[in-house]
Formats: sequence, structure tokens, C-alpha cells
Amino acid sequence: MTKRPTIDELAEEYRQALAEERRRERIMLALEAAAAAAADALRARNAALAEIGELLRLAGAGQPGALVSMTEAEQVTGISRQSLIKYRDDRTLWDEIMQLAQLSRVYTEDDDGGARARLHAYYPQLAWLDYATYAAQGAIEEEWTEKHGFDVMSWGAPDSPAVDRLADLSANLVERLAEGRPTTLASD
Repeated sequence: MTKRPTIDELAEEYRQALAEERRRERIMLALEAAAAAAADALRARNAALAEIGELLRLAGAGQPGALVSMTEAEQVTGISRQSLIKYRDDRTLWDEIMQLAQLSRVYTEDDDGGARARLHAYYPQLAWLDYATYAAQGAIEEEWTEKHGFDVMSWGAPDSPAVDRLADLSANLVERLAEGRPTTLASD
């Protein structure tokens, strides 16, 4: 005759099953987050490779009298000549990045059709600049409202050189991309 489990044993078994299910759910959420991070990293990598392609085009790599030879590019980047040629010859992603930047430059984030968000996926540094600008401005407005007892947005936000600098850095990055200038090129 088999022994029937006690209420305490059944409760313990249930707690263990529940704990295991919660652990499984946390692992699944972590897997989703890791997959999203990997996809983001891949998009940023692809944007960097598109910039390499544009830099090779600017340098005339592979052409007589080039500013940078394919051998030099291969040594500096650690990327095979075959891959470098592929990035140089395929403008598809670079043109898409330029178009997204042009849309982001002209329209606000609310009406750019998601261009700024897609640009953020390619350039995480732009996303951080935009977030820092937004967060800093929000903190200034909140402090102003608490200090003065009225909604700062009813008449306009106070000026902040730090927020202006962050916004300028973001605008300059987008402008460079919209004009087809690689962000990694120190000066033109």
C-alpha cells in the first residue's frame, strides 16, 4: 500500500514547482533580453561596417592613387580584403542610414515614421545622447516646478547650457549622417 502524501508534503511540492516555474520565467525573460541585446549589437556592428565601406569609398581604396590601399585597410581593420571590398561596393545600408538621418533631422520623433528609433538601433550613442538630453531637461523642469510652484511648460523651459550641449551633440551626429559623412571621421 502506498503512503498518501501529507498536506505539508503536497504544499512543499507545490512550492518547489512554483519556484521552478518562476525561475523558468526569469530565464525566458533573460533570454529574450539577451537576444534583443545581440540584435542591437548586430545592428550597431552593421552600421560600423557600412561606415567602413563609406570610408573606403572616400579614400578610393582599390583604385589607383588611393589615399588608403586595401592592404592598409585590411591591416588597420583586421577585416579580410574580400569583406572590405563587399562593404565598399555595397552602399545599401549606408544609404538607408543617411535616409533615416535625413528624416530624423527634418521631422520630430513623433512624426518621422520611426526613423529616429531605427537610427538609434544603428547608433546606440545617439540613443544615449537623446535620452540624456530628455532626462536632463526633465530634471531641470521638475526642479523648476518644485521651486517655483507652477508648471514650467506653461510658459517655456529654462535654458540649460548642459542640455543645449547634449542636444547639439545629437544634432551634429544626425547632421553628419544625413550628409553622408561617417561619424568616425574626425574632420572633413
